[in-house]
Order: sequence, then C-alpha cells, then structure tokens
Amino acid sequence: MISETTFARGYSSFWMECFPWLNSYSQTVNEYQLNRFSAPFSKFDKAEHRSINNTIAFFHFRNLVSNLNFSLEKSRDEALQYMMRFPRNNVLTYEFNLNDKYVIETLLKNLQKIPKTNLVLDPFFSGCGIIDNCRGDILQGNKLIEVKGGNRYIQPADIKQLIVYLALDWISSNKHNIYQVEIYNPRVGFSWTTDTDDLFRSVTNFTKEEALEQLTKYLVMQSEEMVIE
Repeated sequence: MISETTFARGYSSFWMECFPWLNSYSQTVNEYQLNRFSAPFSKFDKAEHRSINNTIAFFHFRNLVSNLNFSLEKSRDEALQYMMRFPRNNVLTYEFNLNDKYVIETLLKNLQKIPKTNLVLDPFFSGCGIIDNCRGDILQGNKLIEVKGGNRYIQPADIKQLIVYLALDWISSNKHNIYQVEIYNPRVGFSWTTDTDDLFRSVTNFTKEEALEQLTKYLVMQSEEMVIE
C-alpha cells in the first residue's frame, strides 16, 4: 500500500495517458488563476525546518478551531511527535526559536482567513487498490481544501493529489460530495479554487466520471498485479 501523495508524485505513464494536459494546466493556473490574499513572507525559516513549521501551524490552527485556549507549545509538541514518524524529519535539529515562532504565527494568521462555516478538518477517505486509507486537510461544505505550505507555487502533483481524493470519494459508499477543490498556500499567500467539472475539462478528454473510473480501475489493477507478483 502507498500514500496518495506517493501515487500523485509517481506513476507518470498513467497520468500522462489519462490526464495529458495536466502539466500545462498547472502552468496556466499559476500564471492566471491564483487569488492573492497576503504578501509572501518577508522572513524565512531554514529550509530543513520548513515542513516542521508548516505542520505546527496547521496543528495549532486545527486545535484552535475546537479550543481557543489551546497553547502553541502543546500544538508544537503534538506536531513534533507526528513528524517523528517520517524519515529525515530534522526534528532533532529543530530549535523553535523566535524566527520559527514568527513564521508559525504568520502561517496561522493566514490559515485563519479560511471561513470557519461548515468546516471539517482531516476528512477521511477510504483507500482503493494500492492506495491506503488517507485524510485530506480541510472540507468546507462541498469544497475540499488542500493546504500547501512550501515556498513555491502550484505543482502538477498538487492537482493530482486532489484528483486522487476525488476518485476515492467517487468510489466510496460514504461520499463527501465534493464539487469544488482548492489549494491554499499560507506561506506564499495565494489560493486557487475551481469547480471539479471545470478541472476535468481542463486536463483530460474523458468526462469527470470516466476519468475517475479510469483512475480507480488502475489502482485496483496495480493492487492485483502486486498480489500476483
């Protein structure tokens, strides 16, 4: 079993065959379709600690939704414990210094610009084929929001990850009924939102339903091939 992000970053032959326009579409999105909600950061954290600060900020955002008195230090401890599960996590060299705190607080400020109505954090998606059970970042009504905290713009793998979630939801018996997707970057200060129908019209010749069926069938086929081997 693999994660949804691993599948989104690999399996290039499948993505090219089924979604041939996705790479060029991501370039169009970055050039013409981003919504700016804040200026990019004026201060930067160490590159090796960026994912840690991103995780602390999101954990604190999530904790504050349910408890306004939750401390940043508790969120930090939860996030570091979570990060320890991953290889090359750089937790042992992390300092939580004043600059890290500034970055985290700025990330949090931008995350809190997301409206709180109909908010579901960490929405669950049942796995399919080679993809394990997984969770998205934020579900707001019928809109799925994926938070990306890198110092970069949208990459094809980001859009592929959203498509994977849509496929898992499409095949699920307990659907979230997602009609919009969004990528939200609190570090660079932009968001991008699109209807799912418009997304599929922009990246494939298949209809949305046909593309989602192609993807789920491929995931199952890959799982069956692994069993045979």
